[in-house]
Amino acid sequence: MVSRPAPKLVRELAARDPALGRAMQRLAPFPGFPRPDQARRPHFHALARAIVFQQLAGKAAETIHGRVVALTPGSRFPTPREVLELSDERLRGAGLSRNKLLALRDLAGKIDSSELAG
Repeated sequence: MVSRPAPKLVRELAARDPALGRAMQRLAPFPGFPRPDQARRPHFHALARAIVFQQLAGKAAETIHGRVVALTPGSRFPTPREVLELSDERLRGAGLSRNKLLALRDLAGKIDSSELAG
């Protein structure tokens, strides 16, 4: 049996449907579903990850996400300010499509300007 801490909403879902709850304990997390170690990351990082992963196979998305992470120091996704400071060429070179690059820049800009909370 796989045992792992669950975010509050996942625990509530498991409590409402005991059969589903038991299955959730037996199975590995769904690819792309936030892992417990990611539950406290900033909203920007969760949304940016969703943009990168959208309409891509898991392995390809993980590779591109990893390349974007590698564009800045450390092992985390770039901050909104860092995304805005990275050139289009570097982000495209990491594998982001033009539309994903535009969506990430839009999100980063709105968070950086405090139009959205990050």
